[in-house]
Amino acid sequence: MTMLQDMSRDDLRRREEDLMHQHGALRGRNRNIDMTRGKPSAAQLDLSNGLFEMVTAANHLGVNDEDYRNYGAQSGTPEAKAFFAECLGVGAESIFIGGNSSLQLMYDSLSRAMLFGVPGGDGPWRGASFICPVPGYDRHFKVCETLGIDMITVDLLDDGPDMDAVEALVAEDPAIKGIWCVPKYSNPSGIVYSSEVTKRLAAMPCAAADFRIIWDNAYAFHHFEGELAEMTISSTWRRGPAIRAGR
Repeated sequence: MTMLQDMSRDDLRRREEDLMHQHGALRGRNRNIDMTRGKPSAAQLDLSNGLFEMVTAANHLGVNDEDYRNYGAQSGTPEAKAFFAECLGVGAESIFIGGNSSLQLMYDSLSRAMLFGVPGGDGPWRGASFICPVPGYDRHFKVCETLGIDMITVDLLDDGPDMDAVEALVAEDPAIKGIWCVPKYSNPSGIVYSSEVTKRLAAMPCAAADFRIIWDNAYAFHHFEGELAEMTISSTWRRGPAIRAGR
């Protein structure tokens, strides 16, 4: 096939007309195709039907006799926090229960950082940059694009981000405020961060005192076949500020 840059103006015009005709034919089929990634099928959703029958009106009191029909438990009920703490291998005090959309939580967290700043910083983020391992999750990148956060790409290797590149970047530039991480079965390549990469992320010196690691552990329990990938993060997560989300 002739490269576009080698085509004449007339050839390019005919090529455009041909492509527009093909596009029109596809649109004429009136197909409604849901291209959402990671969206469960109806059969998968049916697996959770029993959960709707487990809780009744009589189950409105918590472990501390708090009435869950009222306001309160802003960071989540103790039962829910204890459950997810066990799943994620951290203490219940490190758990905040939000909605069922981790993207919403992450967007809100970065929005608040842009408006008000975060602990350890000196005010709202201005001229902020984020490290984006690639290939990565397009919706993470869309959050940055929407909020006006510059994106700096680094390679995603077989065991996680290229840590030599990451460490060099964050050590020198205080405008770099964070990094996106999908540590387990990372979309689209399916890689799992190694313990060494996780330790280096937790320990790396950063020029920005308010640096944040967005630890989007979205696929923590999405194991399907082969050897189960295990991650131990509680013993290595000592660096401090981080935002972890799972769905």
